[in-house]
Amino acid sequence: MSHQPGARSGYFQAYLRIAPLSLALWRAAEAGAVSLVSLPRPLLDLGCGFGEFGGVFFDEPADVGLDIKRVDLRIARERAPYCHLVQADGRRLPFGDGVFASVLSVSVLEHIDEVQQVIAEVWRVLRPGGVFVFTTPSPKMGQMLFYPRLLTALGLGPLGRWYGNLVDHFFHHVSLKPLEEWSAALEGAGFRVRQARQTVPPKLTMVFDLALPGALPSQIGRFWGGSRWVWRPPGVIWLWNRLLGGLVEEDKEEGCNFFFAVEKP
Repeated sequence: MSHQPGARSGYFQAYLRIAPLSLALWRAAEAGAVSLVSLPRPLLDLGCGFGEFGGVFFDEPADVGLDIKRVDLRIARERAPYCHLVQADGRRLPFGDGVFASVLSVSVLEHIDEVQQVIAEVWRVLRPGGVFVFTTPSPKMGQMLFYPRLLTALGLGPLGRWYGNLVDHFFHHVSLKPLEEWSAALEGAGFRVRQARQTVPPKLTMVFDLALPGALPSQIGRFWGGSRWVWRPPGVIWLWNRLLGGLVEEDKEEGCNFFFAVEKP
């Protein structure tokens, strides 16, 4: 698939036009990591949602977008970042064996119970030499947010852990695994792990947490109307990019999100 490698601040500005600040920061960091990997066609975007990530990331429509939510697919169809859209469960992919050359999944697997079934299905639908690229939060995400760090520093560690657990519950994080456990699951399914590292560094994670309240109107709009409501006064995107663009470009060894690129032999 055609995409522009490495331009994280460019991704950040593009996501700011369609997403809350907190999500734009997160997506820009993920896009920067994914952009460094070749994604041959045909490509399946597993858990495409309403095309928020793919609509910015890809220079041309991806081959197939798949999601379990019909309302999200309806919005994705209006934005047209995919050649085909399919409603299905990632644990039971409605495709033949060896159909795709690459599968992309951005912050999706953490929402799925029995995620090993998804990995097995991705293996099945990939052709030999195919690549599976995905991102997913670390179990340590709750510890790296701003308020848990602050509360722990104030001697209120239990309250900080409660807040971290609340964030996981709010985002429906049901499959959070350490890096080593993900690697073992992938290798157990037959994949060769080419890259396994952390993304979304600590400073960005803390700013993401501070910006979360600003995402509430968007979440409410998505719940009631099926799409995010985002309003930007003139100059805000420019200002946020000036203030936070450098933060988005940081690529530290430590982070609260995992990036994997694996290959089917």
